[in-house]
Amino acid sequence: MKQESIDFGAALRILAERAGVTLVAKQKERAIDKEVERLYSINEAAAQYYHHLLLNARAAETARRHLRERGISKETIDSFELGFSPDSWDAVCQHLEGRGYKGDELVNAGLVIAKEGGGFRD
Repeated sequence: MKQESIDFGAALRILAERAGVTLVAKQKERAIDKEVERLYSINEAAAQYYHHLLLNARAAETARRHLRERGISKETIDSFELGFSPDSWDAVCQHLEGRGYKGDELVNAGLVIAKEGGGFRD
């Protein structure tokens, strides 16, 4: 560094280039970390929603009966966060948008798809 009169960052970039190593800027890493954290948050909210529906929704009674008949305990249902998806095109989308998540984020999380005419569906 002293020989070439450069700062540490420049020296690091030069050495990385010589070694064929790609450096990722810290700001970019932080942005990626925040995006990944947001995606985890979205998927966790969806899992909680589906789990809540399985435990409480009238429409899930057949599913609950099926699980009981198969010997699946409440503890197992809770442990694995089993869920129920209602017969709807946009239930999770409506629920999560109501919690402040945007449709594009739901697409990126893999939970919904964009409709051709606009909007989203599960």
